[in-house]
Amino acid sequence: MLLFQRIMYGVVFLLLFLVCLINIQQVSFNLYFAQFTSPLIVLLFIAFIIGVLGGVLAVIPKLYRQARKIKELKEETKDLTQAAKTEGIKEIKET
Repeated sequence: MLLFQRIMYGVVFLLLFLVCLINIQQVSFNLYFAQFTSPLIVLLFIAFIIGVLGGVLAVIPKLYRQARKIKELKEETKDLTQAAKTEGIKEIKET
């Protein structure tokens, strides 16, 4: 399995390398206040990074909500377990 994984990493790296070699032509990128000229692969990479950052920023609030909910549920489970022990219930089934 490890050999297959390394082969796949090699194939992906080779494909990305070939894409980099193919997309070396100069392109201009116009904004309202500036104009940039750079290789196409650089602009593609910048667009990819901006997309990844946007995706991560979109997920962060949900992760914090889930972590807070998990913490609340663990505290509730702890309180219920302690209450069951004080009332004399000997066996607590966990689901």
